[in-house]
Amino acid sequence: MRDNAVLHMCPECSSAAIATVITDELTGGTPEFLCGACGWRGTAQDVIAVPFSHAWQSQEGLANALVSDLRLRLAKNLGKEFLEYLIRWGFMTTPEPKLLGRYLVAIAQAVVTAIIDVRLALEKEAANAGAERN
Repeated sequence: MRDNAVLHMCPECSSAAIATVITDELTGGTPEFLCGACGWRGTAQDVIAVPFSHAWQSQEGLANALVSDLRLRLAKNLGKEFLEYLIRWGFMTTPEPKLLGRYLVAIAQAVVTAIIDVRLALEKEAANAGAERN
């Protein structure tokens, strides 16, 4: 388990869509945080930092795990249907497991990307709704 991971959250809208922005790095500027949902900007002292443990060594490792988990679920539950679809529409001519696997990886990557995009859009909508109430 990796013990030094930190989840940064926006103090305004609680979104985890936080990016680090280095301001004036050449003159020793301090890192700022920018919320992708509500647009809040602040320093490390302002952002909510929640330490946690996970099994992945990087963000890429986590993304790969999400894609791999979905690909396995697609193969187990929908592999035959995707194979029939790909053959029907001419993307494959015969059942080839390696080629089907490549398609399933691409499908899983696209789905995970869409899920993350929807999550960010939902967080932006929630932040905007909160700002309109205030």
